[in-house]
Amino acid sequence: MRLNSLTISWRILTCVCVSILWVAMMPVHAHQQKAGVTTVSHNLRSNHLEVVHRLYMHDAEHAVKTLFNSDADISKQRETQRQFAQYVTERFGMYTDTTPLPLVLVGYEVDGRFFYVYQEAPMPNDLTELDIRHEVLIDVWPKQSNLVNLEGLETADKFDQQTKSVRSLQFSDKRTLLNIQLKRP
Repeated sequence: MRLNSLTISWRILTCVCVSILWVAMMPVHAHQQKAGVTTVSHNLRSNHLEVVHRLYMHDAEHAVKTLFNSDADISKQRETQRQFAQYVTERFGMYTDTTPLPLVLVGYEVDGRFFYVYQEAPMPNDLTELDIRHEVLIDVWPKQSNLVNLEGLETADKFDQQTKSVRSLQFSDKRTLLNIQLKRP
Protein backbone atom coordinates (compact mmCIF):
# COMPACT_ATOMS: atom_id res chain seq x y z
CA MET A 1 0.00 0.00 0.00
CA ARG A 2 1.48 3.36 -1.04
CA LEU A 3 0.99 6.56 0.87
CA ASN A 4 0.60 9.63 -1.22
CA SER A 5 2.70 12.73 -0.55
CA LEU A 6 -0.26 14.62 0.92
CA THR A 7 -0.68 11.99 3.66
CA ILE A 8 3.05 12.05 4.42
CA SER A 9 3.09 15.86 4.53
CA TRP A 10 0.09 15.88 6.87
CA ARG A 11 1.81 13.41 9.23
CA ILE A 12 5.03 15.46 9.25
CA LEU A 13 3.11 18.67 9.87
CA THR A 14 1.19 17.03 12.72
CA CYS A 15 4.42 15.76 14.32
CA VAL A 16 6.05 19.18 14.00
CA CYS A 17 3.02 20.94 15.54
CA VAL A 18 2.81 18.48 18.44
CA SER A 19 6.56 18.88 19.05
CA ILE A 20 6.31 22.67 19.06
CA LEU A 21 3.37 22.60 21.46
CA TRP A 22 5.18 20.18 23.75
CA VAL A 23 8.30 22.38 23.85
CA ALA A 24 6.19 25.52 24.34
CA MET A 25 4.47 23.95 27.35
CA MET A 26 7.70 22.89 29.06
CA PRO A 27 8.16 26.15 31.03
CA VAL A 28 4.62 25.79 32.33
CA HIS A 29 5.47 22.37 33.73
CA ALA A 30 9.04 23.21 34.74
CA HIS A 31 8.05 23.71 38.37
CA GLN A 32 5.81 20.76 39.16
CA GLN A 33 7.82 19.55 42.14
CA LYS A 34 6.60 21.19 45.33
CA ALA A 35 9.78 21.74 47.29
CA GLY A 36 11.32 24.08 49.82
CA VAL A 37 14.88 24.46 51.04
CA THR A 38 15.84 25.48 54.55
CA THR A 39 19.39 26.22 55.66
CA VAL A 40 20.42 26.02 59.32
CA SER A 41 23.84 27.47 60.06
CA HIS A 42 25.89 28.41 63.10
CA ASN A 43 26.94 32.06 63.17
CA LEU A 44 30.17 32.07 65.19
CA ARG A 45 30.12 35.85 65.74
CA SER A 46 26.67 35.91 67.36
CA ASN A 47 26.74 32.28 68.53
CA HIS A 48 23.24 31.83 67.09
CA LEU A 49 21.68 29.22 64.89
CA GLU A 50 20.39 31.03 61.82
CA VAL A 51 17.55 29.55 59.78
CA VAL A 52 16.74 30.61 56.22
CA HIS A 53 13.66 29.16 54.52
CA ARG A 54 13.54 29.53 50.72
CA LEU A 55 10.24 28.79 49.02
CA TYR A 56 9.22 29.28 45.41
CA MET A 57 7.07 32.38 44.95
CA HIS A 58 4.87 30.36 42.61
CA ASP A 59 4.12 27.94 45.46
CA ALA A 60 3.67 30.75 47.99
CA GLU A 61 1.27 32.60 45.67
CA HIS A 62 -0.97 29.56 45.36
CA ALA A 63 -0.62 28.56 49.02
CA VAL A 64 -1.77 31.91 50.45
CA LYS A 65 -4.96 31.73 48.43
CA THR A 66 -5.66 28.33 50.00
CA LEU A 67 -4.41 29.18 53.50
CA PHE A 68 -5.80 32.69 53.93
CA ASN A 69 -8.25 33.80 51.23
CA SER A 70 -8.64 33.98 47.47
CA ASP A 71 -7.73 37.69 47.43
CA ALA A 72 -4.38 37.17 49.18
CA ASP A 73 -1.46 38.45 47.10
CA ILE A 74 1.96 37.66 48.54
CA SER A 75 3.82 39.57 45.85
CA LYS A 76 2.05 42.89 46.58
CA GLN A 77 0.48 42.74 50.03
CA ARG A 78 2.86 43.20 52.97
CA GLU A 79 0.23 41.80 55.37
CA THR A 80 -0.01 38.58 53.33
CA GLN A 81 3.79 38.31 53.42
CA ARG A 82 3.73 38.69 57.20
CA GLN A 83 0.97 36.08 57.54
CA PHE A 84 2.84 33.62 55.32
CA ALA A 85 6.11 34.16 57.24
CA GLN A 86 4.21 33.48 60.47
CA TYR A 87 2.69 30.35 58.91
CA VAL A 88 6.21 29.10 58.04
CA THR A 89 7.54 29.73 61.56
CA GLU A 90 4.61 27.85 63.11
CA ARG A 91 5.37 24.77 61.00
CA PHE A 92 9.12 24.59 61.58
CA GLY A 93 10.84 23.79 64.85
CA MET A 94 14.13 22.58 66.27
CA TYR A 95 14.39 20.67 69.55
CA THR A 96 17.06 19.44 71.94
CA ASP A 97 15.89 16.69 74.29
CA THR A 98 12.28 17.51 73.32
CA THR A 99 12.79 21.13 74.43
CA PRO A 100 11.99 23.57 71.61
CA LEU A 101 14.69 26.05 70.66
CA PRO A 102 13.35 29.60 70.99
CA LEU A 103 13.33 30.48 67.29
CA VAL A 104 12.56 34.13 66.60
CA LEU A 105 11.25 35.49 63.31
CA VAL A 106 13.93 37.94 62.15
CA GLY A 107 12.38 38.89 58.81
CA TYR A 108 11.07 37.88 55.40
CA GLU A 109 11.31 39.09 51.84
CA VAL A 110 10.36 38.52 48.24
CA ASP A 111 13.43 38.13 46.06
CA GLY A 112 12.68 37.29 42.44
CA ARG A 113 11.43 33.73 42.16
CA PHE A 114 11.69 33.08 45.90
CA PHE A 115 10.11 34.01 49.21
CA TYR A 116 12.55 33.96 52.14
CA VAL A 117 11.79 33.65 55.85
CA TYR A 118 14.58 34.28 58.40
CA GLN A 119 14.71 32.93 61.96
CA GLU A 120 17.36 32.60 64.66
CA ALA A 121 17.91 31.12 68.11
CA PRO A 122 20.80 31.15 70.57
CA MET A 123 23.15 28.21 70.07
CA PRO A 124 22.51 25.71 72.89
CA ASN A 125 25.46 24.74 75.06
CA ASP A 126 26.72 21.19 74.60
CA LEU A 127 24.52 20.51 71.57
CA THR A 128 24.87 16.80 70.73
CA GLU A 129 21.76 16.17 68.70
CA LEU A 130 18.99 18.09 67.05
CA ASP A 131 15.43 17.10 66.22
CA ILE A 132 13.92 19.11 63.39
CA ARG A 133 10.21 19.36 62.59
CA HIS A 134 9.37 20.62 59.11
CA GLU A 135 5.70 20.74 58.09
CA VAL A 136 5.76 23.79 55.79
CA LEU A 137 3.17 23.49 53.00
CA ILE A 138 2.37 19.80 53.57
CA ASP A 139 -1.11 20.81 54.69
CA VAL A 140 -1.53 22.45 51.26
CA TRP A 141 0.27 19.80 49.19
CA PRO A 142 0.71 16.35 50.77
CA LYS A 143 3.53 15.62 48.28
CA GLN A 144 5.50 18.69 49.45
CA SER A 145 9.19 17.93 49.94
CA ASN A 146 11.38 20.04 52.24
CA LEU A 147 15.15 19.83 52.36
CA VAL A 148 17.09 21.09 55.38
CA ASN A 149 20.80 21.77 54.91
CA LEU A 150 22.83 22.06 58.11
CA GLU A 151 26.02 24.11 57.69
CA GLY A 152 28.77 24.81 60.20
CA LEU A 153 27.69 22.16 62.68
CA GLU A 154 30.04 19.29 63.39
CA THR A 155 28.18 16.04 63.00
CA ALA A 156 28.92 12.65 64.47
CA ASP A 157 29.40 11.26 60.96
CA LYS A 158 32.91 9.79 60.66
CA PHE A 159 33.28 11.26 57.16
CA ASP A 160 33.15 14.88 58.26
CA GLN A 161 34.83 14.92 61.67
CA GLN A 162 37.72 16.96 60.31
CA THR A 163 35.58 19.67 58.74
CA LYS A 164 32.29 21.36 59.36
CA SER A 165 30.57 20.18 56.22
CA VAL A 166 27.01 20.42 54.96
CA ARG A 167 24.59 17.72 56.02
CA SER A 168 21.08 17.39 54.67
CA LEU A 169 17.79 16.05 55.93
CA GLN A 170 14.98 15.31 53.48
CA PHE A 171 11.40 15.73 54.69
CA SER A 172 9.05 13.93 52.30
CA ASP A 173 6.49 11.15 52.20
CA LYS A 174 4.77 12.53 55.30
CA ARG A 175 8.06 12.47 57.26
CA THR A 176 7.92 15.66 59.35
CA LEU A 177 10.34 14.98 62.22
CA LEU A 178 13.97 13.94 61.76
CA ASN A 179 17.02 13.75 64.01
CA ILE A 180 20.69 14.50 63.42
CA GLN A 181 23.49 13.45 65.73
CA LEU A 182 26.15 16.07 66.33
CA LYS A 183 29.74 15.65 67.45
CA ARG A 184 30.09 15.62 71.19
CA PRO A 185 31.86 18.72 72.59
